[in-house]
Amino acid sequence: KLVVDHLQLCNRMPRKNSTSSEERSLAMWLTNQRAARRDGRFSDAEVSTLLHLVPELSDWAKKLDTTPNDAWRCRCQELSRWLDHQGKRTAVPDKRSPDRAERSLAGWRKNAMLAVSRGKLSEERLEQLR
Repeated sequence: KLVVDHLQLCNRMPRKNSTSSEERSLAMWLTNQRAARRDGRFSDAEVSTLLHLVPELSDWAKKLDTTPNDAWRCRCQELSRWLDHQGKRTAVPDKRSPDRAERSLAGWRKNAMLAVSRGKLSEERLEQLR
């Protein structure tokens, strides 16, 4: 119920870095559900029940079985599609863009490039980023 109220009020998922302790608590609850799913403590039946009660979580539920490597690969593919759409592979997503997806890619790319410069990216991820 609290998650639904938050979604309706803010039109977005709760954030872990919010200034509101209630919103941070909701975000952590959702994070804990993902961890429980990975550990086998959140069954398909429980996911179905939750989605029946809170259908607004359907996008969130689609990501439950996504591993960090899957998420990385997906973001690399999103960046590649964005670059293709721009018509040049040297384009850089703008963090001030009115397009939310572009702003999100800009932040992700910035963090990825920071990891590259610090030598903290595996060869596999570095190859996917290219």
